[in-house]
Amino acid sequence: MFRLIAQIGFVNFKLIKTLRIWMPHTAELSPWLQLLDILAEEASGLRCLQLGWGAYVGKIGGRGLGDNLDFVRALGKIQGLEKLVIEGFYAKNWPAYLEERMGVRVRAICGRSREKREFRARDLNDAELEVEKSIRKMDNRELREFREYQQGTEDLIP
Repeated sequence: MFRLIAQIGFVNFKLIKTLRIWMPHTAELSPWLQLLDILAEEASGLRCLQLGWGAYVGKIGGRGLGDNLDFVRALGKIQGLEKLVIEGFYAKNWPAYLEERMGVRVRAICGRSREKREFRARDLNDAELEVEKSIRKMDNRELREFREYQQGTEDLIP
């Protein structure tokens, strides 16, 4: 992202209207805080931000930055958005905090997002139906992981 800013310059950076960011569970905090500060100060044209936090929920792995107080406070400094979508693994109070702080309605997606498809079972052949069943199993597992991730984040108040 910093290379993009250097290439296009701050004048053109102000013209960015939509930005989608995904932070892997291995992400380090400092570069992301720098980026959020730049977005808050320089991205005056930004209207839609979609932000996702990765986490590895289990015995081994990383929680990522989805429950980091410094991160959510820096994110809350961004103003002027018309749409904010958060997804992945984040602390329980983040959606309400961000709505209040940023003055924008937050669409919060639990875990990794997948488009929900509307269909009737008779519209699918056997192979497609099996794929759909597998996707729903993954969605259920990810919802459990999301709830597990949020346990203990209730007291994190930015």
